[in-house]
Amino acid sequence: MNVIEGNNVSKKFQLFHEKEQTLRGYFVKKFRKEGSRRVEEFWALKNLTFAVQQGEIFGIVGENGSGKSTLLKLICGILRPTEGELRINGNIAALLELGSGFHPDLTGRENIYLNASIIGLKKREIDDKFEEIVRFAELEKFIDTPVKNYSSGMFVRLGFAVAININPDIVLVDEVLAVGDEGFQKKCMEKFNQFKKESKTIIIVSHGLDTIKDLCTRAIWLDAGELKVEGPPAMVVNQYLEEVAEREEREFKARNDQIRKQSKKRWGSGEVEIRDLSFHDKSLEEKATFQTGDQLFIKLTYFADQEIPNPVFGIGFFRDDGVYCYGTNTAIDGYDVGVVKGEGEIWMECDRLVMLPGHYFLDVAVFSADGKRTYDLLHWIYSFKVSSAKLDKGVFLQEHKWHDSLSAQERTEVKEVQR
Repeated sequence: MNVIEGNNVSKKFQLFHEKEQTLRGYFVKKFRKEGSRRVEEFWALKNLTFAVQQGEIFGIVGENGSGKSTLLKLICGILRPTEGELRINGNIAALLELGSGFHPDLTGRENIYLNASIIGLKKREIDDKFEEIVRFAELEKFIDTPVKNYSSGMFVRLGFAVAININPDIVLVDEVLAVGDEGFQKKCMEKFNQFKKESKTIIIVSHGLDTIKDLCTRAIWLDAGELKVEGPPAMVVNQYLEEVAEREEREFKARNDQIRKQSKKRWGSGEVEIRDLSFHDKSLEEKATFQTGDQLFIKLTYFADQEIPNPVFGIGFFRDDGVYCYGTNTAIDGYDVGVVKGEGEIWMECDRLVMLPGHYFLDVAVFSADGKRTYDLLHWIYSFKVSSAKLDKGVFLQEHKWHDSLSAQERTEVKEVQR
């Protein structure tokens, strides 16, 4: 049975681009013909058709501004569709902006009754649920304290506890699964698992894509207000991530091209000129974004207007905050370039990229064999981006293991494995 059905649902907002600074200007605008006002139409959702079955955990993914939160507000009745039809079968608990109905001067107790009555519960029903709400929020000692004295965590926990304990048929969750500490988050997940066993319907909007893949039974991807993909969560999330990565790659390359055109950070005598530099993955496909652990190839194209014996090519890596991460050159590595003349190229191969997530810039240079003459040096003109699922901090990833203890025998075994 479908508990939510949307048929060609669209939602339009009007964006006003005028702001009058005087009282006279306000009244002039008030009586101006409607057609002469500077108003832009913005369609947050466009012709969205979907259905959610009873007992489903339904995920919604998409970039900021794609229409995810607008859809939830339509489902819970905060907004109405501009076009199309939306049918809801069941009562809803909306975990959107937790505690938004709380009055700061009222106590936690008073706000529970106020908030629950707004949701639609009668006093007797709130009485029956009161102790459970307080216990879930872990606020027994503070329930008669004005909520303006609560910490942000206490405030959000109380809002979550009220919304989650009203026995809803449908639960809407918008980026609030990370409320409270680890213990409280675990309790929230147990509550969702309970809802799942009771065949309640849960709709989740989250940028935590692992949550979508782990919890949901089906998902959709919204892109600029339109339904892009619908299906199994892992498939939807993977396609979404692929497009986001491709988009970031295009935008990153465009920014880098603009930086190179505008940059004046270059000097040298010019006998050898660096014509271009590009980054490549293990398939030698040109890229600008990589993952920690990827294989990286750097291709440097040069031109020498005369015979130059064994020039030295060097590359230095800098993080965007100026931290010098690493530098090397062909002389340090004992690589003999030989005599160069005309156009040529040289490649630097990195078997495994150890840098942690960040934006990295390069100093690229070519020197004379004795190091006394700089033919060409480009400072921070070329850059690449690194991302990673790892949470390690710093500049580079140090491979490591943890042990409870290491006996002499175990240390010997570790050394043998390393050999």
